[in-house]
Amino acid sequence: MTDKYMHSAANYTLMNQSLYSCGMPRDDALHIFRSATTGDIPWTGALTGLSIMGLYVWCQDQLIVQRTLSARDMVHAKAGTLLGGALKLLGLLTFIVPGMISRILYPDEIACADPDKCEAFCNNKAGCSNFAYPVLVLRLMPKGTSNQNPKSDSNDIVRNALQYRDINYASAIATMDIWKQFRKKATQAELMVVGRITVMILVVISIVWLPIMDAAQGGMFWFYYVGIRSYFLPQMCVMFILGMFWKRLTEQGAFWGLMISLVIGLIRMVLDFTFIKPTCGSGEQDTRPSIISKVDFLHFAAILSVLCCISMVVISLFTRPRPPRKVS
Repeated sequence: MTDKYMHSAANYTLMNQSLYSCGMPRDDALHIFRSATTGDIPWTGALTGLSIMGLYVWCQDQLIVQRTLSARDMVHAKAGTLLGGALKLLGLLTFIVPGMISRILYPDEIACADPDKCEAFCNNKAGCSNFAYPVLVLRLMPKGTSNQNPKSDSNDIVRNALQYRDINYASAIATMDIWKQFRKKATQAELMVVGRITVMILVVISIVWLPIMDAAQGGMFWFYYVGIRSYFLPQMCVMFILGMFWKRLTEQGAFWGLMISLVIGLIRMVLDFTFIKPTCGSGEQDTRPSIISKVDFLHFAAILSVLCCISMVVISLFTRPRPPRKVS
């Protein structure tokens, strides 16, 4: 299968060498550790940026934390965490292998390299790799068990992209932590209305954001998802680590360190969506600033972590330390 995958490409790609860079699998596609400068997942970024975001998932993500706190005892909590980590290893069989099979079976669609042909199949000039699994299911499963049009499966992508769980969390924060600060005597009915309005606004923003998601990071949803997290999660991990192991950290240091790094992350995100990478195969030159084109989002996560750590440490050292009774 690996040999077939490395030679899987659309028929028009095989007849046009100018499309090789877009339509053929990367030379390092079967390698875990890829070039630090030219790799799509550089090994330096994988060891630093991905490790930082992995720390957030297992130590701070609300879903994981809630499941762990609901365990019967410490033994169950540890066993459940180990089981969850073991299940992560199945990603090779549940995500990678089906994607490879789909590209081998349907190269003209999944491995499309011509922006116009990609748009005709999946409405995305950047590529159709996001549809590898839906196409595999829709074309191999018996008739009547799935939809007939691969494009219709984009509804599932939309539902996942909206992240209803995160929208509910954001609504709760906007209602209980922000609105109640200004309306301390707000009734339950008022809070319910504010929460529903917040959800509606966030859903509209999410829908409007979908076309940007399609074009971002070469049309690959995983890169978009991790890229967004790399702008806003590293600072949370730094605060968590310093709060656990450095008693000199102050509230002012943690708060302003977070604010500084959040602004930096927001600026990087705006630049990423302002200067979009040209679609491969379009023939357009890459005119993005070097800070965008040369600094991978995983490397940015590591850099942001260092800047955040420095900010929190410096501000904490210049502010009054917490009393011993609060850090004992």
